[in-house]
Amino acid sequence: MENPFAQALLQRTRMRVSVLASDVRGAAFDASLTAVASLLGLAALGCLVAALWVALAPVIGAAGAALASAALLLATGGATLLARGLLARRRAKSAPCTVEASPDLAEAALLTFSANKMALLLSALMAGALAAEAQRGK
Repeated sequence: MENPFAQALLQRTRMRVSVLASDVRGAAFDASLTAVASLLGLAALGCLVAALWVALAPVIGAAGAALASAALLLATGGATLLARGLLARRRAKSAPCTVEASPDLAEAALLTFSANKMALLLSALMAGALAAEAQRGK
């Protein structure tokens, strides 16, 4: 006789792994696009600073052009840090997630736990891991 709890747990694990695999592929693609966009943006910022320096050098001198370029870089860095702080604060205010249990899984667990204490420990570990994953994902 096969263990109904193990079958239900295996089915849920397979579904979760396939969802996680597609999430990982999407995240890797997004990360690579973000890296390319960041490098292009950094190159564009460098060109902008060089153009500002060249344009201002005859008007306010070499030292003034260097100071104006540094001020532009400082303003850009400050705006980036401010945006990062605002995004981090917004992510921290996300609503807590709720984990719903399946009735058939709970029924199978009750039958199995009385016969196998290791299944109880394994299910507690899996429930904790799933709850942590759900908490981290939100």
